[in-house]
Amino acid sequence: MESAVNEMQNRIGDAVAKALKTVEHEGLRKMQTDMYKCSARCSEDMNIPADRVQACTEGCGRVLQNFHDEVSRELETFQNRFQRCAMDCQDKVRDSGMLHTDPDFQNKVVACLGKCTDDHVKLVPPMGKRLESSMQKALREKLPH
Repeated sequence: MESAVNEMQNRIGDAVAKALKTVEHEGLRKMQTDMYKCSARCSEDMNIPADRVQACTEGCGRVLQNFHDEVSRELETFQNRFQRCAMDCQDKVRDSGMLHTDPDFQNKVVACLGKCTDDHVKLVPPMGKRLESSMQKALREKLPH
Protein backbone atom coordinates (compact mmCIF):
# COMPACT_ATOMS: atom_id res chain seq x y z
CA MET A 1 0.00 0.00 0.00
CA GLU A 2 2.74 2.45 0.92
CA SER A 3 4.50 1.95 -2.41
CA ALA A 4 1.22 2.55 -4.27
CA VAL A 5 0.69 5.82 -2.39
CA ASN A 6 4.30 6.86 -3.07
CA GLU A 7 3.82 6.13 -6.76
CA MET A 8 0.69 8.29 -6.80
CA GLN A 9 2.52 11.14 -5.06
CA ASN A 10 5.36 10.84 -7.57
CA ARG A 11 2.95 10.95 -10.53
CA ILE A 12 1.35 14.13 -9.28
CA GLY A 13 4.67 15.67 -8.28
CA ASP A 14 6.22 14.90 -11.66
CA ALA A 15 3.25 16.37 -13.55
CA VAL A 16 3.32 19.57 -11.49
CA ALA A 17 7.11 19.87 -11.75
CA LYS A 18 6.89 19.54 -15.54
CA ALA A 19 4.28 22.29 -15.74
CA LEU A 20 6.31 24.59 -13.49
CA LYS A 21 9.51 23.91 -15.43
CA THR A 22 7.80 25.06 -18.61
CA VAL A 23 6.64 28.26 -16.93
CA GLU A 24 10.09 28.89 -15.48
CA HIS A 25 11.91 28.40 -18.76
CA GLU A 26 9.41 30.33 -20.85
CA GLY A 27 9.04 33.41 -18.72
CA LEU A 28 10.07 33.41 -15.11
CA ARG A 29 13.73 33.94 -15.90
CA LYS A 30 12.89 36.77 -18.28
CA MET A 31 10.79 38.40 -15.55
CA GLN A 32 13.69 38.09 -13.13
CA THR A 33 16.12 39.58 -15.65
CA ASP A 34 13.74 42.46 -16.39
CA MET A 35 13.28 43.10 -12.67
CA TYR A 36 17.02 43.30 -12.01
CA LYS A 37 17.62 45.56 -15.01
CA CYS A 38 14.76 47.79 -13.94
CA SER A 39 16.13 47.98 -10.39
CA ALA A 40 19.55 48.91 -11.72
CA ARG A 41 18.03 51.72 -13.80
CA CYS A 42 16.27 53.03 -10.69
CA SER A 43 19.65 53.63 -9.09
CA GLU A 44 21.39 55.24 -12.07
CA ASP A 45 20.12 58.80 -11.55
CA MET A 46 22.05 60.13 -8.57
CA ASN A 47 19.69 63.14 -8.32
CA ILE A 48 16.69 61.01 -7.30
CA PRO A 49 16.02 60.89 -3.53
CA ALA A 50 16.59 57.55 -1.81
CA ASP A 51 12.90 57.06 -1.02
CA ARG A 52 12.01 57.35 -4.74
CA VAL A 53 14.78 54.92 -5.65
CA GLN A 54 13.36 52.50 -3.08
CA ALA A 55 9.81 52.93 -4.42
CA CYS A 56 11.07 52.44 -7.98
CA THR A 57 12.94 49.26 -7.01
CA GLU A 58 9.87 47.89 -5.23
CA GLY A 59 7.81 48.66 -8.31
CA CYS A 60 10.27 46.68 -10.42
CA GLY A 61 9.72 43.61 -8.27
CA ARG A 62 5.94 43.92 -8.13
CA VAL A 63 5.30 42.09 -11.41
CA LEU A 64 7.43 39.14 -10.38
CA GLN A 65 5.93 39.08 -6.87
CA ASN A 66 2.40 39.13 -8.28
CA PHE A 67 3.26 36.22 -10.54
CA HIS A 68 4.81 34.27 -7.66
CA ASP A 69 1.61 34.91 -5.67
CA GLU A 70 -0.47 33.58 -8.57
CA VAL A 71 1.64 30.42 -8.78
CA SER A 72 1.29 29.91 -5.02
CA ARG A 73 -2.50 30.32 -5.21
CA GLU A 74 -2.78 27.82 -8.05
CA LEU A 75 -0.64 25.24 -6.25
CA GLU A 76 -2.49 25.74 -2.98
CA THR A 77 -5.86 25.31 -4.71
CA PHE A 78 -4.61 22.18 -6.48
CA GLN A 79 -3.29 20.70 -3.23
CA ASN A 80 -6.50 21.53 -1.35
CA ARG A 81 -8.60 19.87 -4.04
CA PHE A 82 -6.50 16.73 -3.88
CA GLN A 83 -6.68 16.64 -0.08
CA ARG A 84 -10.47 16.97 -0.22
CA CYS A 85 -10.61 14.10 -2.69
CA ALA A 86 -8.42 11.94 -0.43
CA MET A 87 -10.58 12.73 2.61
CA ASP A 88 -13.68 11.93 0.56
CA CYS A 89 -12.17 8.52 -0.26
CA GLN A 90 -11.77 7.69 3.41
CA ASP A 91 -15.28 8.93 4.16
CA LYS A 92 -16.83 6.87 1.34
CA VAL A 93 -15.11 3.68 2.45
CA ARG A 94 -16.01 4.32 6.08
CA ASP A 95 -19.61 5.20 5.11
CA SER A 96 -19.88 1.88 3.28
CA GLY A 97 -19.92 0.29 6.75
CA MET A 98 -16.38 -0.97 6.63
CA LEU A 99 -14.29 -0.69 9.77
CA HIS A 100 -10.84 0.88 9.69
CA THR A 101 -9.46 -2.44 10.96
CA ASP A 102 -10.99 -4.40 8.07
CA PRO A 103 -8.18 -5.73 5.85
CA ASP A 104 -9.97 -4.51 2.73
CA PHE A 105 -10.41 -0.96 4.08
CA GLN A 106 -6.94 0.21 3.01
CA ASN A 107 -7.24 -1.45 -0.40
CA LYS A 108 -10.49 0.38 -1.12
CA VAL A 109 -9.02 3.70 0.06
CA VAL A 110 -5.94 3.19 -2.13
CA ALA A 111 -8.12 2.33 -5.13
CA CYS A 112 -10.11 5.52 -4.59
CA LEU A 113 -6.89 7.52 -4.16
CA GLY A 114 -5.76 6.11 -7.50
CA LYS A 115 -8.81 7.69 -9.12
CA CYS A 116 -8.09 10.98 -7.31
CA THR A 117 -4.55 10.83 -8.65
CA ASP A 118 -5.71 10.13 -12.21
CA ASP A 119 -8.23 12.98 -12.03
CA HIS A 120 -5.72 15.45 -10.60
CA VAL A 121 -2.94 14.56 -13.03
CA LYS A 122 -5.46 15.52 -15.73
CA LEU A 123 -5.95 18.89 -13.99
CA VAL A 124 -2.26 19.80 -14.26
CA PRO A 125 -2.21 20.78 -17.96
CA PRO A 126 -5.10 23.27 -17.56
CA MET A 127 -3.39 24.66 -14.46
CA GLY A 128 -0.18 24.99 -16.47
CA LYS A 129 -2.09 26.83 -19.21
CA ARG A 130 -3.53 29.25 -16.63
CA LEU A 131 -0.06 29.88 -15.26
CA GLU A 132 1.36 30.39 -18.76
CA SER A 133 -1.44 32.86 -19.51
CA SER A 134 -0.78 34.69 -16.25
CA MET A 135 2.93 34.69 -17.06
CA GLN A 136 2.33 36.15 -20.53
CA LYS A 137 0.17 38.86 -18.99
CA ALA A 138 2.90 39.62 -16.45
CA LEU A 139 5.53 39.81 -19.19
CA ARG A 140 3.44 42.48 -20.96
CA GLU A 141 3.20 44.65 -17.83
CA LYS A 142 5.25 47.80 -17.91
CA LEU A 143 7.94 48.19 -15.28
CA PRO A 144 8.38 51.64 -13.67
CA HIS A 145 11.78 52.17 -15.25
